[in-house]
Amino acid sequence: MPDIYIPGVATPDVVQAMTPDMLLDYMGIRLDSEKADGKASNIMWKDPGTGESYALELRNSVLIYTKGKTLASPDATISMSKSEFADVLMGGKTIDEALASEDVTVEGNKGSVSALFGMLDDFPLMFNIVTP
Repeated sequence: MPDIYIPGVATPDVVQAMTPDMLLDYMGIRLDSEKADGKASNIMWKDPGTGESYALELRNSVLIYTKGKTLASPDATISMSKSEFADVLMGGKTIDEALASEDVTVEGNKGSVSALFGMLDDFPLMFNIVTP
């Protein structure tokens, strides 16, 4: 496969049009099952702008999210806007940079949030669909 430049498809307009469910689906696709093997995590994500919340549960190397569910004892609760969340997922900034900003707050174990984002894989946009 040739190494060619592909302009970013995640323009601000595209990201703004994505629902939180779409972002979390993308996060689940990027989850590296080998890195997640044997790990378990429960994180609440709250968007302070909309008041929406999502329970993120990592188990069996799969990320499961449920809108509106409240976890009894999450490892962490992260409060960040959808655009900030998307910026991290799309590679605009690292999770550590986001956690250091005043716009993002974490109650509980920050390490569990960093660990979850650390399990995400970066993959090339261009890849062989069929190999010889």
